Amino acid sequence: MKIRKLLKLRKQNDIVKIAFLFIFVGAFVIIMTIINVVKFYGQINESEEYTIKKLDKISERDLENILDMDNVYCVSPSINNIVSIKYYVSVVDMPCVMVSADYIERVFSVECDTNSRTFYVNDFTFEKLRQEMNLNKDSKVISVKYAFAGDEEAEYKNARIVVVEDDLHADEIAIYTNDTDLNLQKNAMEFRTIITKHDLDGTLQSDFENQGYFFSEKEALVNWKYNLEIWMLKIKYGIFISAIAIVAGFIMYKRELKLVEQDC
Repeated sequence: MKIRKLLKLRKQNDIVKIAFLFIFVGAFVIIMTIINVVKFYGQINESEEYTIKKLDKISERDLENILDMDNVYCVSPSINNIVSIKYYVSVVDMPCVMVSADYIERVFSVECDTNSRTFYVNDFTFEKLRQEMNLNKDSKVISVKYAFAGDEEAEYKNARIVVVEDDLHADEIAIYTNDTDLNLQKNAMEFRTIITKHDLDGTLQSDFENQGYFFSEKEALVNWKYNLEIWMLKIKYGIFISAIAIVAGFIMYKRELKLVEQDC
């Protein structure tokens, strides 16, 4: 009887309508806040690749120092290059990153072929190559020819393109190939490193800078921290707004319930 009267009152009484609206809004904001919290922690714990530079020559000691830092999964000296990929009569020039075989195996979870030239590409890059060169979309390993920019030998050499799972560069061109440790340490001017957890308070960045390294993506780091602060504000205000809305709704609900009981 009481519930029937309250439901009837909800249709007739504006205060009850507002109370239910407040409760609904509070519940909706809570759901959205929970979604933001889940996304927030997912973003924090996502691995990210960074390019780290040093003013003087790279050494084996540098690799050991970086690997000893918190949340560093792997690191390699890296060389940026331009590779010309030839498939029959089609030729495409694309940026390429040369790193150690160990780095490729850890990042892409593949066995790196050190006996022949292999280019590891993500789906995004392969789709670009497929459109330009009419590659077979169903094949994950394709034989091609290649030449690096600045090669003294003009003729193209044999190579393979291998499509790999790559969550780090999902929406960008990414072509990786291995080089010898000797050549990397001799010619590399920067590192590629995988950080397994985002640097929330800037401690990791400070650790790198204190040892003479600096991030090439410094602007991206600043933007990420800015977006993080916005995200945290959304979560805090979401909790605050939902709490006020639900409490206000229940107060109005209880008040009208008492009025119903008094009328009975």
